[in-house]
Amino acid sequence: MSPRAGQFFSAPGDVQISLDASDPDGSITHVLYERKTEGTDEWVALGQADSADGVFTWENAGEGVYEIRATVTDNRLAKALSEPVKITLTTGNLPPVIVRTYPAEGDFVAVPGKFTFEVVAYDPDGDIKSIAVNRGAFYPAHGPTYWNENDDGHSVLTDTRWKTGYYPKSSKVKFIVDVTDNQDKVTTLDVIFTVNHAPTVELTAPSAGTEFVSPATISLTANASDNAADGEMRHVDFFANGELVGRSTKAPYAHSWEEVEAGEYQITAAVTDRHRQTVETEPITIQVLQGASVALVQPAANIAVKPGGTTRLEADVEAGSAAIAKVEFFKNDQLIGTDSEAPYALDWTEAEAGVYQVTAKVTDAKGGFAITEAVEAAVFESGEYPALGLRLWLDGSSVTQEASKVSVWADRTPFGHDTSQAEAGQQPAFHSEGINGLPAVVFDGSDDILSGTANGATLLDSNAASLFLVMKQDGGSRNNAVFGWESDSHRNHLDLLFTYNNVLLFDYGNASDGGRISGAQPDRWDNNWHLVEVYRDGATGRVAVGGVPVFEGEFFDDLAVDVEGTLSIGGVGTLHHGGAVAEVLVYNRTLSAVEVAKVRNIIANKFDLPLMANQLPTVALTQPADGAFFKAGAVRRLEATAADKDGAITKVQFFAADTLLGEDSEAPFDFDWTPSTAADVVLTAVATDDREGQSTSDAVSVTVLPPNVGPEVVIT
Repeated sequence: MSPRAGQFFSAPGDVQISLDASDPDGSITHVLYERKTEGTDEWVALGQADSADGVFTWENAGEGVYEIRATVTDNRLAKALSEPVKITLTTGNLPPVIVRTYPAEGDFVAVPGKFTFEVVAYDPDGDIKSIAVNRGAFYPAHGPTYWNENDDGHSVLTDTRWKTGYYPKSSKVKFIVDVTDNQDKVTTLDVIFTVNHAPTVELTAPSAGTEFVSPATISLTANASDNAADGEMRHVDFFANGELVGRSTKAPYAHSWEEVEAGEYQITAAVTDRHRQTVETEPITIQVLQGASVALVQPAANIAVKPGGTTRLEADVEAGSAAIAKVEFFKNDQLIGTDSEAPYALDWTEAEAGVYQVTAKVTDAKGGFAITEAVEAAVFESGEYPALGLRLWLDGSSVTQEASKVSVWADRTPFGHDTSQAEAGQQPAFHSEGINGLPAVVFDGSDDILSGTANGATLLDSNAASLFLVMKQDGGSRNNAVFGWESDSHRNHLDLLFTYNNVLLFDYGNASDGGRISGAQPDRWDNNWHLVEVYRDGATGRVAVGGVPVFEGEFFDDLAVDVEGTLSIGGVGTLHHGGAVAEVLVYNRTLSAVEVAKVRNIIANKFDLPLMANQLPTVALTQPADGAFFKAGAVRRLEATAADKDGAITKVQFFAADTLLGEDSEAPFDFDWTPSTAADVVLTAVATDDREGQSTSDAVSVTVLPPNVGPEVVIT
């Protein structure tokens, strides 16, 4: 804003006011100019304008000391108010004005050496008589040419010089500036600045012209020093193409610049001393060449294998600016083997159970390298159960008990999700023949519980899971939380409340915010052993008992799994299970219908549990239509729809009479058939569900015509 604070004007006279105002998301549409006389509280409007551009003139302003301000309004009626500026209008002599000095307040001046102190001043109603720096006066007659004319015709002193000697150390200095006009009016200004011994800095690594290979790790180092009297330096910064890539706050000054992509880089180092003076090196140029890339194609996703099983490891490699030297395969950063020729592959046989992070690393002839993302390989004996995604497996063989009290129920997978109880009074009972001659763990419904700490990401997925429990609930127990994992009570948990006041509750996420589905408990629930299946597949959840769906619902919240939580059996929080548990399987994925049928049948046979009578699937052949004609040799798509009320469809097969043409295991169910000979054909579709139940569609009769034979022609 102009005028400046403290400026003097002759009275009566005109005062010109200009603004620096803008609107980042619109425009200034109105400006109100106001003034207030010193010693009063009332602001008086001077005038208005439609924009902040140009100059507003306060005409014929009278003698006095005033504050002036401006209020701007934008096109959306938002307002902003300037800070007030104090000015003086006087009928007497106006004091001289100091426009600027160099050094200015807060500046740094490098020493050792000498510097020039410059003062720029003018007198609004006369001439400058003298300028005194630290009480030493300079007059126009002293020369050289100090005096020039500004646009208003006032005298300006532009180049007054005061030379200092050497300073032994960096320090703050105050210069007193006195400017006297031709009527002996004096304006005084104290200018405090710092004379500073500038620090020095040298970039010691990398050297100019050095080549690296992406993704590169580049060591940046520098030597830096300062006058001993100045004390420690603040920091050394390292820059690449003008962007800060690292900072070091103490010697030795170094930074490891990682994951540097291919390209040319200008590298500099800059030191900042205690007084915040910064000195920068000259730039040096380095080159980062394009490195090789590598992807693990076998296995491409997480796998599970039995100990002693052989797994094929294969990497897809693309060379960069240098030839490929080798590809190495690792398990948990331990070298498995090396291949130096394409195709880059080897067979890995792992005898020891565990969870392994498998990676491949390519190295080129220039020393550049790249490493794949890790693929998880779980090596363990899962029996007949599907191993992939099995993150918790509890059964009677993994119980630690003394005097029929269970202290530990150990996880049979290598993920180590063990549960335990150190307090003897809260340990559940162990029954060696709890269910059909097989052991079970019995909870009293009061305070028995087994628990452990588990990171959610190693146990579950945010919206996919398959759980199987062999359990029994006592008839007198009404609030039973049989199994759970939670990091934030009901706000983030998996909780199987089987049952809660005769209702089955399945929580997966925030139970109060769309993370719960529920259904009525089935008949004959209390005091009987059941195989309970719990699934989440995206937003859909369902629960089955004895192979029969009990309820299904939609989730509107996901589970946050990247946190530590408490895994528990026999209770969650204060809700304890009264009953028994013989086996628990937890998968962090949704099993296929075939896998579900396999697990269900294994458990039912193992514990001699009844499965409810299977309801057969329904199936219809929808294409081609009955009575259709088409020619031999042409491709014809066969399409069918299939559904299963108490489970899932595992496959749909397409037949011509008794001849199997093909099958499809995922909806939409279809198959492309190319008949080779002309005939009348009867087509059917057969659907198989997850309990091996089958149904056959109504027959569709079609006619296959001979292939078209083109005409012959001879000119006779």
